[in-house]
Formats: sequence, structure tokens, C-alpha cells
Amino acid sequence: MLFTPARRYRQKVLQLIGQSWGEACKTLFKEFLEWVWRIQEEKGRLVQEYIDAQEELERMKEQLKARGIEPDPKVFEPAKESIFSPLFNQSDDHYVQVLKIFDKAIDSVVKSTPVPEPTRLINVFGLGASSGKRRRTQSIAPSRNGPPVKVVCISPEAPAS
Repeated sequence: MLFTPARRYRQKVLQLIGQSWGEACKTLFKEFLEWVWRIQEEKGRLVQEYIDAQEELERMKEQLKARGIEPDPKVFEPAKESIFSPLFNQSDDHYVQVLKIFDKAIDSVVKSTPVPEPTRLINVFGLGASSGKRRRTQSIAPSRNGPPVKVVCISPEAPAS
């Protein structure tokens, strides 16, 4: 749905991406989609140029034959390189362009990520269970003399011990 040419579908998909993944991802998808669209347009242009050139060659052959001249096969042989070679020749530039799109998105996410509030670490010692009694805390330490467990307190008002 993202690559469909219908504008309203693209806008709806980008809106959903923005709502669920945030504006940085929405911008990433939009810019990458626009880049891919330009490449598709270039491919379409190259295909049309090839078709036009082949039709022109056929007209030239027919004109020669109409004048009684047999066309030289070497002159009219098909091109040896791909019709997409202009795109292939730009592959390094394309790679850099795509990296810039993703780098921009990563920078945007890094800049928009909030810095967490300062936290404190508190040592908590577990209390071992006595026979027949429940444990007095929910600590994961195996016994009163067990290793301390670090607890992260998000609230700055949390008591320190």
C-alpha cells in the first residue's frame, strides 16, 4: 500500500506510520518513497527511450528496404549494454543518497529522544524464608546474607538506604 501510486493511500499509510512509529519514521518512509519513485520514473523514461529508439530503427530499416537497400546488420544490431546502464552507473550516488535519508532519520530520532530523569541505585538485601514461614520481602536474593540486589528507583523522591 505504501508504494501504490494513489496519493490518498500513500497519505493514509504515512499518517498511520506517524501515529504508530512517530514523525521520524514517517519522514523516513516519505523521503525513501519519494526517492524510489524518482528511480521508477527514471526507469520508465529509459524504457520509453529504448522503445522509441527501436521504433525509429525499424522505420529506418523499412525506408532503406523501400529504396532497395539491404540494411547493414552491424549498424542495426541491438545495443550490448542494458537499457538501465545509466542507473547502474549511478549506483554509488544512489547508495549515498539512501544512506543520507536513513542518517537523517536516525539523527532525528536521537534528537527527539527524551533524556531520562536521574535515578538512584538502592541496595536491597533479601530475607531468607524461615521454616514454615513466608518470606518477609519479595527480594530475589536467596538469604539475608545473600548478595545485594540493585533496584533502580525512577522517582527522585525515592528513599535511599
